[in-house]
Amino acid sequence: MGVLKTAAMVECSVSDLVTTSVSHTSIRTRSQLERARGKLLYVEDAHRLGDNEYTLQAMDELIYLLPKLSQDMVVVLAGPSQDLDHLLANRPRLASLFQEEIPFRNPTPRECLRLLDRRLEEEGVRGPRLYLTDPREVTHREFTRAIQILSMFPCWGNARDIGLLARWMVSVAVKDLPLDGTTLPEVRLTDEQAMACMIKLFNLKRDRLRFNQDPKARTLPRILSQPRTTERGGVRFPV
Repeated sequence: MGVLKTAAMVECSVSDLVTTSVSHTSIRTRSQLERARGKLLYVEDAHRLGDNEYTLQAMDELIYLLPKLSQDMVVVLAGPSQDLDHLLANRPRLASLFQEEIPFRNPTPRECLRLLDRRLEEEGVRGPRLYLTDPREVTHREFTRAIQILSMFPCWGNARDIGLLARWMVSVAVKDLPLDGTTLPEVRLTDEQAMACMIKLFNLKRDRLRFNQDPKARTLPRILSQPRTTERGGVRFPV
């Protein structure tokens, strides 16, 4: 489009902008902006700006410097829509610098499963994994249902949680490898191993919701505990 000198992107999170010192936070924020000159700066978890005095300092630096750098870079604040709206509604000076909104739809359960399959392939876990990729498989319908349920949680993170599931699944697959030979066998993941990781993530999110006394915790478990009306074979998501 000719807006920037290059098509490069610099990624960072709010944690990369702050330290436990106000002065050092200013330095780190300016350093990130300088690193992104002529590029696109993608700030992840931007809704955390303003959480405390250090993130407030980072936000003040952005408010001060971005007008001076507007011709030389593009900055994208990324995070949950509701949280970003709340941040910008309470910080009009910051909101005045970000007038364009790019909403992204949540991926479908099948898209999440395909992403999970790609992540596993990238990590060297051999396929095929029809339970993740073939809608005709009964086990695939069970994994689709698992993702549908997990995505009901307010703390569901789409690609981030898919990445977490992939790491857990790789760990389980490697842990169960037999080590009695001279060569390392192929790393493969069974549907039972994969489903165990899905259930582990469900339990983690449910327990955190209850521990944090989120009002949604009073209704969400009832939604997720509806009795099944059909029999299913193979692996099961027991919720």
